[in-house]
Amino acid sequence: MATLSCPIHQVFISFRGKDLRYGFVSHLTDALERHNIKFFIDTHEQKGRDLKHLFKRIEQATVALVILSARYGESKWCLEELMRIMERAEKKEMIVIPIFYKVRPEDVRKQKGVFGYRFWRGTEESSREEMEKWQMALKAVCNKIGFTLEPNRSEAKFIKNVVREIEKILTTIQSDEGSDSDFVKKVNTYNVSLALPWSWFCSAVGLIGPVLDLITDTITKCASPAMVFLASQVGSVVAISNRWADKSV
Repeated sequence: MATLSCPIHQVFISFRGKDLRYGFVSHLTDALERHNIKFFIDTHEQKGRDLKHLFKRIEQATVALVILSARYGESKWCLEELMRIMERAEKKEMIVIPIFYKVRPEDVRKQKGVFGYRFWRGTEESSREEMEKWQMALKAVCNKIGFTLEPNRSEAKFIKNVVREIEKILTTIQSDEGSDSDFVKKVNTYNVSLALPWSWFCSAVGLIGPVLDLITDTITKCASPAMVFLASQVGSVVAISNRWADKSV
């Protein structure tokens, strides 16, 4: 496992500027400053520098805050950032917190809805290899537990919750001053707690319906009154499980 040096930036913020720079992100960075949390956004970088310099900033951070808005996927720059972030997360070198800003996690995962429309439109001239890598990165970030901001919800309260979670993470990781290997171990430990997302549970629930449908068909073919009654009860369970899965995604 790679070792980490003391991070220069505690939080790296990945976002689509056209969506969020002068709104949500400006309020978020203000809150981070008030809580003395060091962070990096692209406005801190000198104009004209390429992705290599941005990747260095990612490597200097402990936490990546990936703000997935409707237009995030149309930016190849954002997608390249996300790929590098998820590579570091895979190596347990960084903790990733996704923020689904008025988009559904399922739409990001499967590139559908408004998010999907922007993604396919923005990347239509890209190579198949690039597309596959970006899609894998989008799927991977959706496997992390994060925050979802729905329309008509208070952004001020939402930001407070995000900052509180970041403080909790940084406190957990930096509770002791130890060696680089101790630091890596703490990042690794915290990543374990983020490894089982709600979306995974919802997917598991979604499998109940098809399984019970198969049982129902088998029972119905037996034709006895008792079996038919049992099949009807199983059908009710199928309907309930499907409604639960629909509400959960």
